[in-house]
Amino acid sequence: MSSEPTGPKGAAREVSAGRRITIGGAPISYVALFAAAIGVTALIPFAILISTGQAFPFSEFLIPLCGIILGPIGGFVAGLVGGFIGLAIAPYTAPNGILSPITPALGAMATGFLVQKGKRAWWGTVIIVVALIVFNVKGIFINKVNPLWWLFAAILVAWIALILELTPLRPLAANWLRSKNYLLVAIGLVFISFMGTCTAMIVNNSIGFWLYQVPNDIWPAFIPVVQTERTIVTIGSTIIGLGVIAGLRQLKMVRPSEGGWY
Repeated sequence: MSSEPTGPKGAAREVSAGRRITIGGAPISYVALFAAAIGVTALIPFAILISTGQAFPFSEFLIPLCGIILGPIGGFVAGLVGGFIGLAIAPYTAPNGILSPITPALGAMATGFLVQKGKRAWWGTVIIVVALIVFNVKGIFINKVNPLWWLFAAILVAWIALILELTPLRPLAANWLRSKNYLLVAIGLVFISFMGTCTAMIVNNSIGFWLYQVPNDIWPAFIPVVQTERTIVTIGSTIIGLGVIAGLRQLKMVRPSEGGWY
């Protein structure tokens, strides 16, 4: 008699886990987490839009970070979904109504592109340029803002952001975000967050400017408000971003392939 064990026979098989589902290289769980964070923080207003009396949400602080952590595509989806969540639960912080989610979506996407290496980074600049063109065409040729310098002064920070993106400082700041020196990471966050939040601002204003009629005599009030507002958002984004990046690096979790923080 044979003493060999009996049982099913066949070719040896290798068992492996399925591929992780990603959106633009970012795990879908990360995208969902940022979308939820943007949506929930929309409940907290931090500034009032003078032209409409509606409020800007606290989620403004998370828009640049969303692009830095997830990359441009993951950031766009998280911003868009988070924007719709915020619109549903806190419509009072959605100045442009159903179009409001475009702001966090394009703001996060632009920031995500700005931290990329190579020619793809220029797509972040394309977004702010298009928004500036839309905004100024309405102001110059349709609203006929007078004196004209009010129009440019009201969004001065957006022009500064555009200039910075066209200089070697943009790729340098993107490289600082990847540094092991957290002082350099903080400096990189200041510049990239500033560029990202100014892009979100001009996208938001270019949409709102076409939706609402802004009286000519209200433009001087925008000049100090917008610059102060973007400065506050830049500082807040930098502080939050530094903590999030430091925490993610310590956790050694899966990293989005297009993230700009490692």
